[in-house]
Amino acid sequence: MVRQSRLPDDSVLVLVTRPAADAARFAAMLVQARRGTCVLTSPLLAPSLLPVHVPPGGLGGLVLTSGTALEVVAGLDLPPGLPAFCVGPRTAERAAALGLAAQNAGGDAEALLALILRLRPQGPLWHLHGAETRGNLSERLNSAGIETISTVCYRQEAQPLSPEAVQALVRPGRIVLPVFSPRSAQLLLAALAPLGLRATLEFAAISEASAAPLHAAGLGAITVADRPDGPAMRDCVLRLLDRAESG
Repeated sequence: MVRQSRLPDDSVLVLVTRPAADAARFAAMLVQARRGTCVLTSPLLAPSLLPVHVPPGGLGGLVLTSGTALEVVAGLDLPPGLPAFCVGPRTAERAAALGLAAQNAGGDAEALLALILRLRPQGPLWHLHGAETRGNLSERLNSAGIETISTVCYRQEAQPLSPEAVQALVRPGRIVLPVFSPRSAQLLLAALAPLGLRATLEFAAISEASAAPLHAAGLGAITVADRPDGPAMRDCVLRLLDRAESG
C-alpha cells in the first residue's frame, strides 16, 4: 500500500475508502500492477465482530458473502472440510486456508445463489453475514427448499474521512474513487457533502447498484467495472488512471 498526502501536481490520486484490510489489499493490487500509482486509504467503514454460536444439530455447510465473516469463522469450532459456498475467489481462498471445502461462485450474491441452487447441498446451511445485506439470500434459499440459517456476525461502523483525504479533496487535483457497494457509495457521498470540493472526481463502481447513488449526486463521471470483483475493479481504476494521465 502507498499512503501519500503530498502529490506531484500532475499526479492522479486514487482514494480508497474500503475497510482497512480490504483497502490495503486493493491499494497493493494497484501499485503492483502500475508502479508509481498514488494511493491514499481512508476507510469509511470499520468492522465490529459480534459473538455467535454454532447452531446445534450439525451443519451441511457455510454460506459466505464477505471475507469479513471469515474473521468470525476462524474463532469457531467447525469440522474440517465443511463445505463453504463463497461469493468470490478472495473469500474462497481465505475459507480454504481455514480448512473449509471452499466453492467459489466467482461473482456476486446472485451468482452464489445460482451455485447453491445448482449443487443443492444437504442442509442446514449457515449464512454468516454483516448487518447490512442485499438480495435476501437466506430467504430465497429457504424458499427453494434449502434450509438456511441466517446470522449477523459483524457490523460495519461508519468512520469519517481522514484529514489527509479531506485535504486532497478540497484542493485542485484529480481523484479516482473506487466504490464497492451501494452503502459505501452513500457513506462516501455523505462524507463529501459538507466539503468545499475543489478536486475533479471520477468514480469506479463495482456494479450498477453501487453506481446508482453516484449518478443521482452528479459529482463526477462514473465507470462500472466489467465484473463485480476485485481484479475487474483494479482494471477499471487503471483504465481511468491511464485515460486521465494521457488526457
